[in-house]
Amino acid sequence: MFMPMHLQVNPNERVVVRNTDSVAHTLTATGGQFSTGKIGHDQTKSFRAPKRPGTYHFFCNFHQFMTGTLVVK
Repeated sequence: MFMPMHLQVNPNERVVVRNTDSVAHTLTATGGQFSTGKIGHDQTKSFRAPKRPGTYHFFCNFHQFMTGTLVVK
């Protein structure tokens, strides 16, 4: 699971994602607004939060049961 599963950030803020799991993951917005691409074990990637305030749902492309929410305020 994503930790935290729910995250609040500022518009256009840099969001850093680290994978401490033993398999690859992604963090991908359901509407395509952001994506980390593949993050391997012990790798870190980042993306910019959307500039528009709102609630953005995300998931892992490899494990679609892994979901979360990014709130931009």
